[in-house]
Amino acid sequence: MSENSEKIEFDFENSILFIINKTAKALIHTVDQMLRAKLGITYGQWRVITVLVKNDNENKHENNGMTQKEIASKIGIEDSTIIPIIDKLEKNGLVLRQSDSYDRRNNRIMLTRKSDDVLDVVMNYGEKVKNILLMNISDDELSITKNTLEKMWNNIQSKRHQECHSNTSSKEILGNKSNMEVNTFDEGTYNSLQ
Repeated sequence: MSENSEKIEFDFENSILFIINKTAKALIHTVDQMLRAKLGITYGQWRVITVLVKNDNENKHENNGMTQKEIASKIGIEDSTIIPIIDKLEKNGLVLRQSDSYDRRNNRIMLTRKSDDVLDVVMNYGEKVKNILLMNISDDELSITKNTLEKMWNNIQSKRHQECHSNTSSKEILGNKSNMEVNTFDEGTYNSLQ
């Protein structure tokens, strides 16, 4: 058997990628089920609402909403993926689309008064999910976990930045795939988590 054809022993179920992915899927599923049952909205719609609330809180003096592109960027999805989510929120009377006064090619998305009724319930559910998620986890453990995940995020962003600003391919940065199994999260994988 040649060196390249030897299989590398890899305990996938104990890998950090698997554990993060498994936890994220369980969390998203739990939040989605709670929101659908109580409010008839999805996890994706909830994320848009929370991004708009945060924007409104940070820009109280302006209150001119956000563009679809800005929302998609904050959530970390493609612009085209956000459109059906906003369509559904608009159909349910939770957001408004208005032409951007600075650039008519863009629409600005704003929360409606009806969304105020949903917000209290959404925030209450967010707190319940947080309490479930953090049961039996100390403040120190949570702090270490947050710091570690933040470092991992920064490492990924640094590699992406490095790859974008050089002629180096991901194969060269991460190693030859025949010698090392590389797990990547593409847009399709990310969308399946929503």
